Amino acid sequence: MAADRALFEQIKRGQSEPVIRLYKWKETSITIGFSLSADHPLVTQFGIAAVKRPTGGGLVIHRPEGEVTVCVTAERPHRRSINEIYLAIHEPLAWALNKLGFPVELSMQCPPKSPPAALPSCFDDPPSLYDGLINGRKILGGGLRLAGDCFIYQGTIKIAGLQQETLAQTLRSCPLLAENIFLQKAKQVESYSAQRCAPGIGANQVQSPGL
Repeated sequence: MAADRALFEQIKRGQSEPVIRLYKWKETSITIGFSLSADHPLVTQFGIAAVKRPTGGGLVIHRPEGEVTVCVTAERPHRRSINEIYLAIHEPLAWALNKLGFPVELSMQCPPKSPPAALPSCFDDPPSLYDGLINGRKILGGGLRLAGDCFIYQGTIKIAGLQQETLAQTLRSCPLLAENIFLQKAKQVESYSAQRCAPGIGANQVQSPGL
């Protein structure tokens, strides 16, 4: 989370180009949206210290296997809408996942208004517009935070057998990035496997370190 925050601060200060960052967690962890309390009983019941994300949303349980975390920091030309940002990020990810044999579709419906789930888990909620689905099950979701003409996106892909490095390599060939108003500078993707994360990474790179 500290590395994601550092990238967000850099993009806000104009000191960085857009960044796509992929990573995994070394051990089971919990992150919560910035507006949630880490002391809430529904959070503390898991017995795992929760880390606050700089983005919004509910609770996400991260596991070392079967998922990849995604962070994107970029400028927001003409202050494009939140839905436009979600589509611009999830569409290339869905393209890459389909290339890898995972039949991901993007949800085209907003979730119905309903009482909150017993657990504040993002993946227990009905899918939102442009979330990624496999056979109707939510496998890709994320949260945003806007800051003027910039934004940070943090998302999670939950697919058993998904390899982080393979996903990063497949994103490199995604033709959608070349036309993406937010991510076109990241159209040439490099994957990093280093354990240590350097916060200043150029626009034409996808980071893929372990945490």
